[in-house]
This record gives sequence, C-alpha cells and structure tokens, in this order.
Amino acid sequence: MNTIEKIRQYINDSAAPRNEQYDTTLEEVFDIASGMGPVEAVAFAFDYGRAKGYQAAKAKKGTHHQSHGGRWCL
Repeated sequence: MNTIEKIRQYINDSAAPRNEQYDTTLEEVFDIASGMGPVEAVAFAFDYGRAKGYQAAKAKKGTHHQSHGGRWCL
C-alpha cells in the first residue's frame, strides 16, 4: 500500500462525521492553491484542517470559541 492509499484508508477508518460549518470550501481550496507554492500550500492546508478539526471538537464538547493567530512550518 503506497502513502496515498494509506492516507485514504486512515481517513476512511476515522469515521469522522462531515460538518459543513467546519468543512473546507472550494473557494478556500482555490485561494490556498493560487496564493502560494505547492509545498507551502499543502503544509498550510494541513494546519488549517487541524485548526478546523480542533474547533469542531471543541464545539461538540460545547466549549467553542474562536482562536486567532496561528503558525505553520515545513
């Protein structure tokens, strides 16, 4: 199984429910893709997804609040 297949399997096995409030929009994807280089965009998208997942988990627990700032690194 190659890396992409392993990632797909991991995503499928996570059974994480979709939540439109925390899903990445097509506009966000295009803005990320057009606003930076490919490696930077992938790293940025992962950090963005992690932040959205964190906010979704907090909302599920009833302690949702917006955090500002953030950083990413390669």
